[in-house]
Amino acid sequence: MKNVQISYMLIAQSANYVAHDIYFIALCALVFGDILTGYAKAIYGYKGNSKKGMKGVVKHMFVISGVAVLCIFWHLLKLDFLMTGIILAFIGTYGISICENLGQMGIIIPKWLSDRLEKLSHDYNENPKGEKKND
Repeated sequence: MKNVQISYMLIAQSANYVAHDIYFIALCALVFGDILTGYAKAIYGYKGNSKKGMKGVVKHMFVISGVAVLCIFWHLLKLDFLMTGIILAFIGTYGISICENLGQMGIIIPKWLSDRLEKLSHDYNENPKGEKKND
């Protein structure tokens, strides 16, 4: 019984460590920002889709939950470098997604950035000033 208590205590300490990790907090903030910019893009473009929105929110929650669980186990195994690496990869991905959402809403982003984002490079070449298209 004592081994079980020690295991729960280690898991709780690891969860506390992950919850206070600056990279994990940044990832959570970027996920929240991606959700907000996604909804703003849907409202701005008048193309809101509840099914697509719910799918996105569920996907984001699975990402946060999965990363949290993996990070707890990696911390227990003293593999914190894996935790940091996977979180930084997700931070990059969500940062790109936020930039794409902002660009698709017509918010001007630098040309060097829009050239590197596949979704925006075509839009920028057709409309470099970010003017709203009349459909």
